[in-house]
Amino acid sequence: MSKEGVIKFQNLHSQENAINTSQITPLSQYRDKLKKLKLIGGGTKRYHGLGFGNVSRRTIGDQFIITGSQTGALEKLAAKDYALVTKFSIGQNKLWSQGLTNASSESMTHAALYQISTKIKSVFHVHFPELWEKKDELPIPQTPGNVAYGTPAMAKAIQKAYLKAGKPIKGVIIMGGHEDGVIAFGPTPQETFQQLTKYL
Repeated sequence: MSKEGVIKFQNLHSQENAINTSQITPLSQYRDKLKKLKLIGGGTKRYHGLGFGNVSRRTIGDQFIITGSQTGALEKLAAKDYALVTKFSIGQNKLWSQGLTNASSESMTHAALYQISTKIKSVFHVHFPELWEKKDELPIPQTPGNVAYGTPAMAKAIQKAYLKAGKPIKGVIIMGGHEDGVIAFGPTPQETFQQLTKYL
């Protein structure tokens, strides 16, 4: 499996104060819940101590706010721990962002879902071993086992899995080539959270 937490796209980042607390409040509430459930985390023997898991929500158009790279181990997040993705190109493997931290290494995967459906307003990427290990037993769409996280191939595989599932407004996709990786999406952070908790 690929090493966790490595940014594999070209991140054209502007280091500036681009996000305020009111923009992250609804998202952070569910990020904290995922942290308590250990679906987001870091700083342990798991995954060599690196942070894992990230959450995002759409703002305007295809722009979205996402937790910063390697923030999974932090107990609570502030506005400075989020980045605003203003533009992306899956084909060119480039992503433009603003904020006081770099956008998550999974940003391109989030972007893939925002690009393919305007109905999707929230995306969570978590590590859910109990669900991931049942990927061949449950009728949940999944990406191929040979597709690595954070790559254009993963972004395209996520879109393909979404289309194959019938373009649902909310749901879960298992990342077959990313150990324990699960993507949930929906029209609100609350509904996205519910997509995961029904498997607990």
